Amino acid sequence: WSMRRPSISLEQLVKIGSSLLNRKGLTEFALKDVAHEVGMRLPSLYNYIESREHLLMLIAEDTAKRFYQLLSAAAQEGDGTEKIRQVAEAYLNFAWDYPGEYELMQAPTFWCQSSAGPIFESIFELVRQLTGDWRLAPEVETHFYRSLRSFLHGFADIGRQQGFRRPQALESSAQFGLDLLLAGWQEYLAKQSSISR
Repeated sequence: WSMRRPSISLEQLVKIGSSLLNRKGLTEFALKDVAHEVGMRLPSLYNYIESREHLLMLIAEDTAKRFYQLLSAAAQEGDGTEKIRQVAEAYLNFAWDYPGEYELMQAPTFWCQSSAGPIFESIFELVRQLTGDWRLAPEVETHFYRSLRSFLHGFADIGRQQGFRRPQALESSAQFGLDLLLAGWQEYLAKQSSISR
């Protein structure tokens, strides 16, 4: 009589790994904990994955797909700056709800070397499409994208570290900050438009 080894699909392993990553964070994420979660010994885990980095790359791919779908769905709501607001809100909610996966997305090692790379290109393209009505010059579009991303990343990090103590205060501050950022850009564009006339 021999004890049957628990069987698990790669998709389940990614899901369990993602959940653990969100609870522990990237630096504390360890395969021994993943093995414990799925009810198997660590050596048995290597029948499914090659290494910690391999599992993190699989998680990065899955995370990038889910993140893109979320932003893409948000981009269908409203028009003009309202679309940008919806996408920004979806971005921040993802970062706050899935802190470990968001942290993983900030580590180029994991998405540059996996099939998540092209998905991230799609995310950049999605954001570029949001400003299509503004007819931005390429270098201005790059500056807008960087300022928006820096703003969102800053608030995402504050939320992940439980800054502001109360979620409502964080959300209203993020909304207020985004309104200011967008108003500033619209004022800038209006000035540029009057100069070019």
